[in-house]
Amino acid sequence: MEKSPEMPPGRVLGLITPAAAGAAAAIGATVAVEWAAGVLGIARLSEKFVPMAPSTALCTVLLGAALLPRRPWSPFIRRASLSASGAALLLALSILAEHALAGLLGLHIDLERLFTPARESGLGFVTGRMSPVTALLLSALAAATTIWRGRGERDRLPAACSQALAAAALFASSVILLGYWYEVPLFYESGIIPVALPTGAACLLL
Repeated sequence: MEKSPEMPPGRVLGLITPAAAGAAAAIGATVAVEWAAGVLGIARLSEKFVPMAPSTALCTVLLGAALLPRRPWSPFIRRASLSASGAALLLALSILAEHALAGLLGLHIDLERLFTPARESGLGFVTGRMSPVTALLLSALAAATTIWRGRGERDRLPAACSQALAAAALFASSVILLGYWYEVPLFYESGIIPVALPTGAACLLL
């Protein structure tokens, strides 16, 4: 009896990466639709939890789209992938800078009011706004994707930088999800906007 040929590891990875990116983008797109409709389901999963912010959903969709093509063979696909990851990086860094200015100088710019008004949850945190921890996570993931799409597929040093950023984001999102799993989610009583459960899942997929 002949053995069925095994699929090469590279081909398996080539199937897993776009599937995970597509799943993350689907989470982001669903949350964006929920915010637009005013009905939050997937966005929070429980009334006790902070929902994924609209800005986070947009970044997730952009990064998922950037990672969908495993290898962007054509220049157009490469440019589109770089544009999507670059836009996510710009948005995440802008919100991270906004949190830094608010914390250090008391300067509140609130770029995210363009998406939705801020709302007090009654549980000690604001909803509709990206957590600074999320902004840092998405900045790392967007930078990793941008570097990889730009030079990492051809040069070793950019590839190493991209992999290090992605590994750090993977570790952080795993810790966040473990906190939810053991019912001790992080930052809920710290005065910092917590990272939403679907955000942790999407970052793990990315």
